[in-house]
Amino acid sequence: MFPILPKREFLLLGKAYAAFGRILGLPDDQFYAVEERVSLWSPAQEIYHIGLTNRGSFEKIETLYRDRDPAIIQRGRASFGALLVLTLGAFPRGVAKAPPELEPPPEVMREEVRAIFEETKKQMTSLAQRAEAIAELTGRIDNPPLGKLKATHLLKLARVHTQFHLRVTERIVSARENRRKQ
Repeated sequence: MFPILPKREFLLLGKAYAAFGRILGLPDDQFYAVEERVSLWSPAQEIYHIGLTNRGSFEKIETLYRDRDPAIIQRGRASFGALLVLTLGAFPRGVAKAPPELEPPPEVMREEVRAIFEETKKQMTSLAQRAEAIAELTGRIDNPPLGKLKATHLLKLARVHTQFHLRVTERIVSARENRRKQ
């Protein structure tokens, strides 16, 4: 596996968040549109899902940064799937399903999406200010089903997952725009 460079990961996450920020401003007919050929979720739900998953990942990184509790900081390994994603830097489409606690609600209001988006953006900014220190953390934290992950693993997985859902969201928006032109 290639070395994970936190500054690079935060830079790429920041770019993805900027793109999601623009999508947050779309009109309702695009923001809440579901294009089933692309995803069963709307852009609103995609962004909400990213907020839920990144909040959890960023909280785990914060725990590894702040705490040294042996009950939390564990030895062990990342799963084969996690190592594959970390090495390839990509999620295969249609292979994994979000656990129920990370699925967006069937209907989510723009204010709720914006709130979780801004919350995780703030978390990301705080962590990015400590990028070098994050690179030096050696503890691991359990992240089922991906195994025991280091802070850098969590960061890269958050970035790859965020970019994956950004591409899906952009495809939803594009499909909706093409449909409107017809």
